[in-house]
Amino acid sequence: MLPSSFGFRASSFVPVGLEDLAHPTNAGRSAPSGFPALGVCLLLIVGLFTAGCGGQTQKLLEPREIGDKVTDADLETFLQVVNDLPDKKLPEMPALFKKPPSWDEQRTLPVNELVREETDELDKLWNDENLIRHLAKDRALQKALRQRLSLPQFVGLVKTIGVALARNAVRPDQDLHKIVEQGKKRLGTLHSQTRRFNQLKPDERHVVLTTAVWITRMDRARRLLQVPPENRAMAKDRLDRLQPIFPQEFTANPFDSIADQIEELGMSFEEQRQTGLDAEIDWKESEALRGTDPPDADAREATADAAGQKRPAP
Repeated sequence: MLPSSFGFRASSFVPVGLEDLAHPTNAGRSAPSGFPALGVCLLLIVGLFTAGCGGQTQKLLEPREIGDKVTDADLETFLQVVNDLPDKKLPEMPALFKKPPSWDEQRTLPVNELVREETDELDKLWNDENLIRHLAKDRALQKALRQRLSLPQFVGLVKTIGVALARNAVRPDQDLHKIVEQGKKRLGTLHSQTRRFNQLKPDERHVVLTTAVWITRMDRARRLLQVPPENRAMAKDRLDRLQPIFPQEFTANPFDSIADQIEELGMSFEEQRQTGLDAEIDWKESEALRGTDPPDADAREATADAAGQKRPAP
């Protein structure tokens, strides 16, 4: 877009002095006699230029997705907006990392349909429109965005930068590809479960809900896998600046709160087949060895002291 100092109206690219001529009601009128031919040439050149570059400009203005690279210009503009917000933090917004399902025992849908419903809810939660509707009511944000970013662009950067922060919070031993593969296997039984949830026994419902946590784990892993390495590097380099801006859900490990502690850490004192099981110990009471010697004097005195009794006279 050219400034008006070039002799054009920036909004319409009509040369100054030809506004009346360009109006539909003045079709057929000739240009003012004093208008230089150079103005007409510039108008044609600008028209050709904008026609060829319009698609590229449109693409640059599209909101960022999780898998898009955040440029230095993106980040600086984003930080400028946040710097003008109250407390220099992001406004309150709906959580994107949804808690695992906790279906009410009275739900009448079959288990496989509940799984599909939960998956659809996660997709809706991450849809830009969800955040745009919520943030559109924030006047302070609207003011900070003026002439910097559109609301969809801002929402795109919130998600893209936030997920990059969350990706860096994942520990090296938390293999995202492995989580996705495990989730597919675990959820296979639920996808084929056609019984109504309210018809299950309590222990069956417990198993279903425990397995359904993999819907949440797998969804988070899939989204985090989309983060490009450039965004991870950016989030790491600017962590001191970004961490105070974002809610804790983006700066904390996204799997620790939904981890299966028994599966990841193992059960305390869990018996292992290779070391033998207590149930397989073979013994007979008749073969047990019993002590027959009386306790020595020191042992009797120690027992008496512990019980607060008087020591017997020697």
